[in-house]
Amino acid sequence: IANLQSDFRIAAEHYLKAADIAMEASDLDVEIHRWLIAAADALNSDGDRFGNNQTLAKALGLTDRALHLLPRKVDPIRWAQAQFVKGGTLASLGKLETGTDHLEKAIEAYRAALEEQTLDYTPRDWAMTQGNLGAALAILGRRRAGPDQLAAAVTAFRAALQEHKRDRAPLSWARHQSNLAGALLRLGKRQPGTEEIREAIEAYR
Repeated sequence: IANLQSDFRIAAEHYLKAADIAMEASDLDVEIHRWLIAAADALNSDGDRFGNNQTLAKALGLTDRALHLLPRKVDPIRWAQAQFVKGGTLASLGKLETGTDHLEKAIEAYRAALEEQTLDYTPRDWAMTQGNLGAALAILGRRRAGPDQLAAAVTAFRAALQEHKRDRAPLSWARHQSNLAGALLRLGKRQPGTEEIREAIEAYR
């Protein structure tokens, strides 16, 4: 309820209490991981919405705990989920800074998640991660002069559209189309010719 009411820090307190309860029992690493990630996600929502570096730093610490609790060799899918949440927190921190360090680490985390998330096995998670990867690359591309990050963002958004199709997920499809158009437009301004700009117009339409 607190999460739905955007009381993200209160929600995180409840999730962490759930994690503490699970820690009192034995063999509940999956449950502990679940609530640590839920708390980190709530804190990330708070930090991203209100520009709060402290809650983002706390979220990052919780994802690191979750990654240590269930490493890749023990539970690759939950490890990938933790990498996804870590990427979101790092990207939120990256938006608040003028440098690129956190954005670069966010991209690393998303790409790590995609080593386990695949279109065939976890299509929805794969598409969400591709979309978030594209968004982080697009921000990084705006801060750098070359075309490489923007081109990679275009690739990621197009990948997400393979799963988030208009008939199945119209809002996600529209968001990816808009993000794709933005990346194509910026890329087109840095390239000779008009191909990317024409593709951007098509995506916006």
